[in-house]
Amino acid sequence: MTTQARAKADGSPVPDMVEKIPALRPSTTEVVAYDAAAATTVAFGSDVTVLRIMSNTDCHYKLGSAPTATTSDVPLPANVVEYVAIIPGVDKISFIKQAASSAGNAWVSQCGGAA
Repeated sequence: MTTQARAKADGSPVPDMVEKIPALRPSTTEVVAYDAAAATTVAFGSDVTVLRIMSNTDCHYKLGSAPTATTSDVPLPANVVEYVAIIPGVDKISFIKQAASSAGNAWVSQCGGAA
């Protein structure tokens, strides 16, 4: 975990006041193209615990061992970053466009632990 010391207005550190900033280390990023038919990734590795996801159009996503996203699943607005916990070595993620939206791409970055 990364830490950052607080500072006074003059820039000098404030003693015994440390703010912890949680951080994840992204590794591989996969681009998933989706449309009116769901598109699904393969299972992620056993060292991946969190996914960082973002899409360029409004869409929906579903996690699981054999997911097929529908427009009833979790919505993901365009250009919003979301972090989701997964079951390592089991989960996949599936995307589908929102009914009134265009086809698009989702960026899925695998995160394995604290940096």
